[in-house]
Amino acid sequence: MSHPIFDVELRGSPVKHRAIMRAAARVFLREGYAGATVDAIAGEARVSKRTIYNHFEDKEHLFLAVVRNTLASVEADFDQALDETIVDSDDLERDFVALARRWVRLFLREDASALRRLVIAEGGRHPEILHGWAEAGPLRAHSLLVGALARLSERGRLDVPDPARAAEQLALLVTNPAYNRSMLGTVPLSDAQVDDIVVPNVRMFLRAHRPQST
Repeated sequence: MSHPIFDVELRGSPVKHRAIMRAAARVFLREGYAGATVDAIAGEARVSKRTIYNHFEDKEHLFLAVVRNTLASVEADFDQALDETIVDSDDLERDFVALARRWVRLFLREDASALRRLVIAEGGRHPEILHGWAEAGPLRAHSLLVGALARLSERGRLDVPDPARAAEQLALLVTNPAYNRSMLGTVPLSDAQVDDIVVPNVRMFLRAHRPQST
């Protein structure tokens, strides 16, 4: 069954729609999901409460639209990073390291990190938010990476019998240490700190998945 995050459709003026989304993001991050009210969002956006309901069914749909909007840009950048690095790679270590560097920066992007912390904080009381976050972000990025690893395996560049598991392993090696070292995305990491994570972990991943003949 599709989650409501995928059912949000543009209604009314696109200009007001974007203004509401920007205001909602500010209010949600400032007040939290439970503390944010449609009245407060309307005041921030300088529109009426009725205008918000003309665009969004309720507060949950509005929040999930904010999540989707943020993560859609992250997903697009991740997809581009895959295309520009490992998809047609002739140097796996160089290109997987390049991908991992960009992945860490996307994962720790300020707006996405702030939303992630909010989703985690509210997840116990509102599990539907966690579900929406997973479908809009991690699951979609995972699917893109699975496809790229499968194609590399088909071409004989990697030995990846289970691309889904391999994608999960790479995510754990790249994003989890970065998330921990950045104190859940609150402390910026230098390029040297990012490389200290991604270079040895990418090498470990490639050692595990290089074809036996190479």
